[in-house]
Amino acid sequence: MLESTDRNMRGEIQLTMPSDESAQIGDFVEAEITKSKGVRRRNARFVRKLDGAKKSLSALAVAEFELPEIFSDDALAEAEKATMPDAKSWQDCTDIPFVTIDGKDAKDFDDAVYAEPHGDGWRVVVAIADVGFYVPEDSALDREARARGNSVYLPDMVLPMLPEALSNELCSLKPEVVRAAILADIMIDAKGRKQKHHFTRARIRSRARLTYDEVEVYITKANAPPPQNLPPEIITHLHSAWKCLDKARIQRGALALNLAEKNVRFDAKGTAVEIVQRFQTTSQKIIEELMILANVAAAESLEEKRQLCVYRTHDAPDPERVATLHEICHAMGLAFAKGQVMRAKDFNHLLKRGDAQLGASDQKLLHESVLRCQSQANYRISNVGHYGLALQRYAHFTSPIRRYADLLVHRALMGEGTLPREIMSEICTAISASERRAAQAERRTIDRFAAKLMQQQNGKIVSGRITSITRFGAFLELAEFGTEGLLPRAQLPADYYHIDTNIGIMRGDTNGIILRCGEMVDVFVISVSPVKGAILLGWVGEDGKLVNPTPPRHRYRRRAR
Repeated sequence: MLESTDRNMRGEIQLTMPSDESAQIGDFVEAEITKSKGVRRRNARFVRKLDGAKKSLSALAVAEFELPEIFSDDALAEAEKATMPDAKSWQDCTDIPFVTIDGKDAKDFDDAVYAEPHGDGWRVVVAIADVGFYVPEDSALDREARARGNSVYLPDMVLPMLPEALSNELCSLKPEVVRAAILADIMIDAKGRKQKHHFTRARIRSRARLTYDEVEVYITKANAPPPQNLPPEIITHLHSAWKCLDKARIQRGALALNLAEKNVRFDAKGTAVEIVQRFQTTSQKIIEELMILANVAAAESLEEKRQLCVYRTHDAPDPERVATLHEICHAMGLAFAKGQVMRAKDFNHLLKRGDAQLGASDQKLLHESVLRCQSQANYRISNVGHYGLALQRYAHFTSPIRRYADLLVHRALMGEGTLPREIMSEICTAISASERRAAQAERRTIDRFAAKLMQQQNGKIVSGRITSITRFGAFLELAEFGTEGLLPRAQLPADYYHIDTNIGIMRGDTNGIILRCGEMVDVFVISVSPVKGAILLGWVGEDGKLVNPTPPRHRYRRRAR
């Protein structure tokens, strides 16, 4: 018997195995649904076992989203043969004390940074691995990278865009190793406004591989020593330059959402033990702003050269979604004028008022609701600007190891891109789709790990915050466990329920039950499916026990009028 990964496919599936294959309980397989005559149970034909027994939940995502795992022999051969460029062709910048700052689990270091005072402002130098030198246009490596579009980061495995001989070695800006890079050398004033910039190919040598946590401790704790015995000005200059850039960000009105990112924490044996939700730290903001600065410089340089540019664009929100946000704010008692044209800074004013007037639960709901209003960013050769960052010109330049769009921008900056507009437009559409697919695969896998951790709560009562109301029930965030579950309408006591999905409320006609977005409720964990990444919740009665729903024919009968 099989359990499908599809959340909408219920019930078990009978699997027909070939005589030369064997299967055990807990195996993950791919199977094809077959037609059944006169039998309600579905049947399926075995196709293959999924690889990666120790990483089975990630293996499900790889199969489900058809993520490429194996590199072609030609691509691997090209990666193995790659060597550093001739020293005479690249400017020697090995004297600049660059550092890399990344997460502690990172293995590919494609950006290194440096800052020093310059007049009343700062000189900021962002060094990015010169991937374009190693991956020429229409090579086997290029075709492989274009097909993948980006690296995919799952909780316990990475599917890189480039073979590890490049991504983790020759292109990675490891400490105390000379590497080829493209430098964005940028001058900013005291208010964080860019004054001038230029790009050059150079050989660099990073002084240290720092983590966000190390840098955060140094800049937030008094008398903390600099990480890895570095000269203190290496970090303090970066921090000071960021403060100027942050002023510019606030001034132009970039969207200021405060939302946590989910991560799976593993123990020393590789077993998932916890879902961790982390907010962005100052050290992460430093790198983010420096990368944004370099990305802007890249887009402006290509426009000045009248070169074809792959822009990172972000449209204004859909008015219908903004109208829904108005209803949510009205239900919260938060003033929000209806029908206005919303700029990113207008959302910021709303969020600031919400943080001042609302409780913690409603604050989080407001930030999530503003996020749901936003359009999805994508890649285009036509520029519509970046709404969320409040920027007129923006491209992705700083991550060519893991994003194909950045590699295209590198080639254009160095005058090495030859593809016509039509092909570039098709590539933009394809890599935008690849990015969405990767994000979906990551979310699904985190949901599965979270569900697996929730199995020990099966049959217990837990507390959750209602995050959304739908026609078929309510979704609850189970913050203690880093996941969410579904309380179906079918699991509520019998009544007719009035539902308004715009403001997020469900009200029983006669039983007095009212469910609102943002409220905390106790629920019963009925079942948990790690394969589906789904948690089914039930209603808890006043006696603290699960309320058994009435038969379907009585559930939603409208009261006689």
